[in-house]
Amino acid sequence: MFNAKYKSKKTKAQIAVTDLFIALFIFMVVIISIFVAWNMYINRLEQRIEYSNILSNAVQITDTLVKSPGKPVNWELSNATAEIIGLASSDRNLSERKVNAFTTLNYNTTKDLLNIKRYGFKFTLMNVNNSALIEYGLNSTGNNTVSIRRIVWYGNSTAFMDFALWR
Repeated sequence: MFNAKYKSKKTKAQIAVTDLFIALFIFMVVIISIFVAWNMYINRLEQRIEYSNILSNAVQITDTLVKSPGKPVNWELSNATAEIIGLASSDRNLSERKVNAFTTLNYNTTKDLLNIKRYGFKFTLMNVNNSALIEYGLNSTGNNTVSIRRIVWYGNSTAFMDFALWR
């Protein structure tokens, strides 16, 4: 009789320990799943924030290039005096002298003047047939690349100015 009671308690104890291990296993799977999902969403959020920053910078740069003559206004006469690069002689009308001076600047100097030290860029000016008239900068090597196209007036005809920015 004593032996039967002891076996019953021992079996119940074994089942309780087994239930505990199953519950711990399920709990660990749930916790690990939550951490994996959390990390995945954090990575996506960081990518979206980075893309938004790149897009914002690209829009600001292209606005400055096509709408402003730069600072000083005649910076193309001496590249060393350039504080802000602007290519426009008037709104969306690009000056050939300013564009030529822009493309002769050192790539890293241009990045400093555009305040994009962390990014790479490529500037392309094309005619309406999409034939490149002027290319300046490097080809994209980043995962997040933003390309902005602006319609401008260049050399007595309509042209497209493409500006790609990446990290």
